[in-house]
Amino acid sequence: MIDHNRALVVLGFSETSRRLLEYAGRHAQECDVELILLTIMPTSEFQERDRARLAIPHVEKSYTVGEAEEEGVRHAKRLAREALEGFDVSYEIESHVGRQASLVLERARDRDCSTIFMAGHRNGPWQNTTFDNVMAEVVSAFEGPVTVMMGPERDRDIGNSV
Repeated sequence: MIDHNRALVVLGFSETSRRLLEYAGRHAQECDVELILLTIMPTSEFQERDRARLAIPHVEKSYTVGEAEEEGVRHAKRLAREALEGFDVSYEIESHVGRQASLVLERARDRDCSTIFMAGHRNGPWQNTTFDNVMAEVVSAFEGPVTVMMGPERDRDIGNSV
């Protein structure tokens, strides 16, 4: 049973993600919807960060899943403070490491979300949209609406990628 009072917002580290969260906040306030803010660090990026840390001389501690998830939570809190200021909405934050599309679909299902908000980007000077594998899988597998906010080809980075 889908609870129509929850929406999943997939956050990245771009200006478009901030605008997406603002848009989702407006939707949440108007429709009395709770937001679930989700950051995901792909497994490959997590492994790269772990290798990079271990390559530093005299560092013996590997990069942990807990550290990656804490980084994602800090980022989501910062974005929420900026983008949701002035909105009367409730939200929860989740951060995970793993396969992006699978986690988006799993968290939307487990949290009974009726809609998903995601950010994408334009590809090249002709402004064709990039509908990457993650978005394609989410759109085709999710049984509710998926809102994709498109940003420019070179979206302004507002932090480390998670």
